[in-house]
Amino acid sequence: MYQADTLRLSIQNELADLTSLQDTVHDFLERRAAQAEVIYNVRLTLEEILTNTIKFGYMDELPHPITVNLTLTNEEAILIIEDDAAAFDPQTAPKPDLALPVELRPIGGLGLYLVRSLASRMCYQRRDDKNILEVRFPRS
Repeated sequence: MYQADTLRLSIQNELADLTSLQDTVHDFLERRAAQAEVIYNVRLTLEEILTNTIKFGYMDELPHPITVNLTLTNEEAILIIEDDAAAFDPQTAPKPDLALPVELRPIGGLGLYLVRSLASRMCYQRRDDKNILEVRFPRS
């Protein structure tokens, strides 16, 4: 097979940029014969993390770059998202109470919970006033 292959993308903090990014990521993974489950997991993670970052992470209306690196190895897909939004570690978000009926659950939190459950590993760090989130998914 191959050693590793990396896709590097940058978008602005605009929800409209998210669709194009997801399409590019989808094509990248599909051309490298990634399984449908890996493609789904990566796309879902991008949707959840970037939507939350864009909607809630910035205190101004200025453009901010968000970079996405996706590395595909023989064993895993490694997604690294970097932004200069307010500090937020998705691993610290409270888990939703799945025992509650849907109509009684507060809005939000389910997407991050799902991402955490799909990932084989998630690491967050705040460095140089930037959020750096690494999410790994097994290829098999």
